[in-house]
Amino acid sequence: MTVIYPLGIPSMYLYLLRKSKALLTGGQREREKEVKKEQALKEALIEREKNEEKNPSMKSLEFLYSAYQPKFWWFEVFETSRKLALTGFLSFLSPGSFSQILVSLMMSMFYLFVYTALRPFSDEFDNDLAIVSQWQLVVTLCSALAIKASKDNPETANLADSHLFDVFLTASQFMPVLLSLFYNYLRARRKRGEGG
Repeated sequence: MTVIYPLGIPSMYLYLLRKSKALLTGGQREREKEVKKEQALKEALIEREKNEEKNPSMKSLEFLYSAYQPKFWWFEVFETSRKLALTGFLSFLSPGSFSQILVSLMMSMFYLFVYTALRPFSDEFDNDLAIVSQWQLVVTLCSALAIKASKDNPETANLADSHLFDVFLTASQFMPVLLSLFYNYLRARRKRGEGG
């Protein structure tokens, strides 16, 4: 069971999505060669919606692809693998060790790069929120590494530094929430300005 879930679930997702790939992409990559990316995305989403109406069986897979741009039909497989790697895989390393923190930091930086480079979500805010969340994870792991280093060397440990890390780590946990609140505030102001 330890091997079936981490390999089986992403593999099954990929198999099911791959079968419907032609219907899911909506020709987004081809359209991007002819028109602006924003227009290509709109047209591809409309095409994907039409394909869903023609093929109702696609709707059962909607939870795997609906948040993503059509050209990133496969991204939920990547996301599931990311979650499994950052939780399950790391449990095989010595808990609380430098190596566990360092490996998770390197993995998080890789995922941050992928999210920043691809921006896979259909909604720009979702892309921004995902990137901020990845940054939050990197900052948290850097802080954990610093805390681990100071606790392992008590002669160089400084109580003021420890409190500073505690405050910084706690504050960094609120970054995605604050971004979300700020975005919703701006959106509400924009709607009020358009309506009034």
